[in-house]
Amino acid sequence: MTLLKMPQPQIDALKQWLMVENVTYPEAVKRLAEQFGVKSSHQKISIFWHRVCCPQLPQVPQTLLGLHLEKSGRGWRISLLQTTKGVEARVQRKRLMPARTINVRDGT
Repeated sequence: MTLLKMPQPQIDALKQWLMVENVTYPEAVKRLAEQFGVKSSHQKISIFWHRVCCPQLPQVPQTLLGLHLEKSGRGWRISLLQTTKGVEARVQRKRLMPARTINVRDGT
């Protein structure tokens, strides 16, 4: 049985554990088995979290914090760093130029 097909009181209990009590996935698996006789797994709890709990979380706009470029074989690996607050990022090109500060905006 998928967790999404459990009776509503069990779904509500799992949401409470994950969103309010902040229990870990292994603890949620254990509680489901002990209290409701429901066999679950880390993966099933993760799917439940993303489908049921995440849409109920307050939406916080993300702001791009910066880019990290790293030489990788023949190309470059780019990492995007994000934050929920407006910040300044420091950019430095090799060692030829001093670091300079740029303001990073959320794209609006």
